[in-house]
Amino acid sequence: MRCKHCDPTSTVAKCPRCAILLPKLTLAHEVLKPEARALETVRGVLSGVDLESLRNGDESELQRIWEELIGFSPSIGAVPGLEAAKGRVSWDDDAIEEWQEYLEFHNSDELDDLHFELPLPCGSAYERRGNGHYIDDSRLQGPLPSLDLATLLSQANEGSNHEKFNDWGVLLATLAAACWTGSDPMSLGWVQQRIYDSAPAILNEELRSLIDGNFGHLFAGVGMHPFWHFACDRTDSSIDDTLAENETLHPKQWKKLEYTLGSIARAWRESFQLEGEKSRSIPYLPSLVAMDDRLHLLCRSFNGFSVARIPLDVDVWRWVVTWSLHPPNSEIGQYLRAIQWLLLQDDEKEEIAPLPERRALQFLSSIWSNFGAAVSLTTANNIAIQGESGLAYRIGISSSRTEWDLSIHTFRNMADANAEKSGIPVCIQLNSEISGLPLGDRIATFMLALRGDSSTANSISTLQDLHKSWFGDTAWAGNHRLSKSQWKKMEGAHPNGFVEQDDGDDDWLEEAWEMEEEEYWEEDELSQAPSPPGDSEVIGVVRSEIPWFTPEAPPPEEEDESDISVWRMVADALGERMEG
Repeated sequence: MRCKHCDPTSTVAKCPRCAILLPKLTLAHEVLKPEARALETVRGVLSGVDLESLRNGDESELQRIWEELIGFSPSIGAVPGLEAAKGRVSWDDDAIEEWQEYLEFHNSDELDDLHFELPLPCGSAYERRGNGHYIDDSRLQGPLPSLDLATLLSQANEGSNHEKFNDWGVLLATLAAACWTGSDPMSLGWVQQRIYDSAPAILNEELRSLIDGNFGHLFAGVGMHPFWHFACDRTDSSIDDTLAENETLHPKQWKKLEYTLGSIARAWRESFQLEGEKSRSIPYLPSLVAMDDRLHLLCRSFNGFSVARIPLDVDVWRWVVTWSLHPPNSEIGQYLRAIQWLLLQDDEKEEIAPLPERRALQFLSSIWSNFGAAVSLTTANNIAIQGESGLAYRIGISSSRTEWDLSIHTFRNMADANAEKSGIPVCIQLNSEISGLPLGDRIATFMLALRGDSSTANSISTLQDLHKSWFGDTAWAGNHRLSKSQWKKMEGAHPNGFVEQDDGDDDWLEEAWEMEEEEYWEEDELSQAPSPPGDSEVIGVVRSEIPWFTPEAPPPEEEDESDISVWRMVADALGERMEG
């Protein structure tokens, strides 16, 4: 089973295995790729600047590159609160000294336990409480590039960049709504799992009741396009509720939004009118990323995705934030996508998986070939593997193109595994600090562990429990067989599969919130919060060394997609976007 994607010497277009995996590795590029017209415009702009120096890490031309991109931007109408300053902005020496002191603490990495309250040029107040950012005592909806911010506002020179903008409160609130926290290196998996529909999902009555009862004051288009975060912040309302029963807004509602949000809301209205209900499901992925407390643009690269610094210039910030709030299919949205597409890479070869993912597919192919008949694809396009113990396993691959979750089930024999019949969950989570591991490497590591299950069970407690339950106290023997009825009996004795319970699971919500800000919820609200669905995301592993595992609760056999999206949004609301 080989093809040109997993074997450079093959001439086969696509093997069955790669046909299953490739869509999970190319979706982010498919979502990002702009229209030809936008590509042509941006390519023309970038042809006159030195991109090679930027791609090699030299940022000396960064300001000029962005000035050129802004100069050729499609026209943007007025956006209340995000206009350039018409006159000089007052900024005195005392305020500058406060920001210089904050910058010193920031550079020495001593911010965690300190509370800062600092003035902004517009008269508003910025607060830093732990990892939380506040403007005029209102918590922002996401991260801020606080090191860049402190550098800008501690400048004492005449005509500094902060004088180009006169409503810092709105700018920072908008920036926080549009930003995601990233870490280096930027993995393809991180990007794929942050692909969302343009408009909030329509939730059924039962789910909406659950949300409103526990998280209603937090829900404001959480996890959706930054425009909805921005809209909720500026209008003090829940757009998620507004759109709950209708595919689009009523004319009066659009008029109200346009009065408050200007040309950005007008662009969304036009998008909804043009695309109808399809406009809700047009996908987008993040544009702005706060990494190491500095502002970056997410861009395509040879390794999948990377980030490029955005200059320390408030006028540039204003333009980029405004671009990021427009619909993905609008002229401005396409212009921003073209910048993300071309800034760090202009190669227009056939778009397949990024280089690390292609190499991982080759590694997986070699492991697969070595195992021969001990590994196969199941009837449901998952992976079945025969363990040396005599048990068989299924490596389940999430049906979602944006998720890379893997789940493990065990079966009495290989025939049942191929048919996915009478499987029992076995929760195994790779215990490593390495993030962003290619999908092929993750699958190959599971294959190696499960093929040698008689040995690896010594290091995997849940696998050890399975073997003790099935084989008893007898020494392992490859010819050991028990009947179907005995398998059913074991299945009934372990309705949740083989898991290791965590005594702290019931306190997940309180623990998560205590890490952020206790004052945000009242205690009685926390006590009513529901438990989350299981999470079997696999993280970290290296080819040369298979680390062994920490079991966690398994996911349900079937999970309603609407439930999954709801819990993802709850995680966002609890600070997932701030944690990265």
